Amino acid sequence: MVGLVGLVGLLAEVGGTGWDGLRIENSNDSQIGPDFALRKWLFPYPLQILNLPLLKVCVLSGVVGFGLSCAAWAQGPTVSGGVAALKNGVASAPANAPAAIKKAIWAVNTLRNLPYRWGGGHGTFNDRGYDCSGTISFLLHHAAGLAQPEPSTAMRNYGEPGPGRWITLYAQRGHVFAVVAGLRLDTSDLRGGREGPRWHAEGRSSKGFEARHPPGL
Repeated sequence: MVGLVGLVGLLAEVGGTGWDGLRIENSNDSQIGPDFALRKWLFPYPLQILNLPLLKVCVLSGVVGFGLSCAAWAQGPTVSGGVAALKNGVASAPANAPAAIKKAIWAVNTLRNLPYRWGGGHGTFNDRGYDCSGTISFLLHHAAGLAQPEPSTAMRNYGEPGPGRWITLYAQRGHVFAVVAGLRLDTSDLRGGREGPRWHAEGRSSKGFEARHPPGL
């Protein structure tokens, strides 16, 4: 099957009730969403998700041998107020946030078990692993419609200067991270843990970084 591209899986939802409360759990995936969450790992390769009224269409836009995963982020966990919360690596979006911010947070939650991979997230938004700019490109794709991944150096000129209301990028040559509704999204773990696309409750110094934000966010 290696080399087969464009595999499509159709998962039917009957009568609007077939997905309520569905859980196929793996590493706390039950916390992805209160309505439904589906993340059945056969291999560590994320899929693009197209949400249609009666179908969940999972499109594998890569090599089947690299893996298969299905995740839905049409809905997810929320917390009251305007600041996100973090529990067991899963971010809860603030209830007061715009819909684009909530969906971006829930989308990023699906990356949390993936490894750091240099160049990951650049050939495609959906990859087996992500580097720093691939991770932030994934965030911006879901929050602000970024059309194609960008390297960290280019992100020094992304959007508008200064901090944003909901998203602030901190970019320099060689690294970029973001603060989203109070949580840091970063591939670097300052406590010495496993590197990769992760949420962090603790901040980090922004000295030497350019602060940018998506227009309106």
